[in-house]
Amino acid sequence: MSERHLHQDMTEAERRLSNLVMLGQVAELDASRARVRVQAGPILTAWLPFATVRAGPDRTWHAPEPGEQVVLVAPGGDLNQAVVVGSLYRDAYPPPADSADISRTAWKDGAVMEYDRAQHHWRLSVPSGGKIVLEIGPSKIEMTDAGIRLTAPRIDLN
Repeated sequence: MSERHLHQDMTEAERRLSNLVMLGQVAELDASRARVRVQAGPILTAWLPFATVRAGPDRTWHAPEPGEQVVLVAPGGDLNQAVVVGSLYRDAYPPPADSADISRTAWKDGAVMEYDRAQHHWRLSVPSGGKIVLEIGPSKIEMTDAGIRLTAPRIDLN
């Protein structure tokens, strides 16, 4: 092997090694295909899949959005095979809670879903103009600014 080829091989190995794990920012989201493009320094990736909590018979959906800082893992340093494996808090988007006892999701519109295990307290808050609907078969409870509506084939009061 020539010295030139050895140098090229070393350069390629260094490039792949530096691409194994990268931080970047979501540049674009294709929600219908569950793919994102990520800007990592000067690199704009191809469309990449992103990890989720569940993706089998039970599924979750909470797509990363443009501007969100993410972690890319690229098997063998090949960015064409990279996967977005998670998001990172930063000054622009700080954590929505500061306690290990609280599990909270906060949405851009002000809605909050939270459970505090220390207080045994569950809270679901929706901004004015929103609606909360609970359904089991034909029974339904709808809560809006105007009040609470209960629809059921039968109501038993104890």
